[in-house]
Amino acid sequence: MTDKQHEVIFRGDLAPGHHIDDVKQNLATLFKTDLSGIAHLFTGKLVVVKSGLDEANANRYKDAMQSAGALVSVRQQKESTPAVEEAAAEPAASDTGGLSLAPLGADILPRKDQAGNQTPDIATDHITVADVGKDVLKESEKQPFVERDIDTSHLEIQ
Repeated sequence: MTDKQHEVIFRGDLAPGHHIDDVKQNLATLFKTDLSGIAHLFTGKLVVVKSGLDEANANRYKDAMQSAGALVSVRQQKESTPAVEEAAAEPAASDTGGLSLAPLGADILPRKDQAGNQTPDIATDHITVADVGKDVLKESEKQPFVERDIDTSHLEIQ
């Protein structure tokens, strides 16, 4: 009796709070390659990173990639021929006219254009809140109410 084989799946999604450039660099370091060696992982398509693993080793891959900032999943490997597995691992070539989609959750602005999580310093010490039911206008701001006699008898609702 053999253990079920598992595969590690990656679609290019990033863990919250991670920048795509950092994740790419972390994965390149993890897989001991350069950035061009991991570029195929960030096509937005489902990529089988590693297959033929037992569940424990598949989860080790998952944990290592998630610590690098990548959202990956482990699934039970389907029964298929090796040629089909290789075809599934390679992203399909398509003519996109030079356009591409960023992975889900990716920061698309360059770092220099990102404002970050800085809260602006706004002085609010001059603002007050009136009690419920109190007039919010000062006496000098109030205008007298002028009652007008408007004849609406010629109007009707249809």
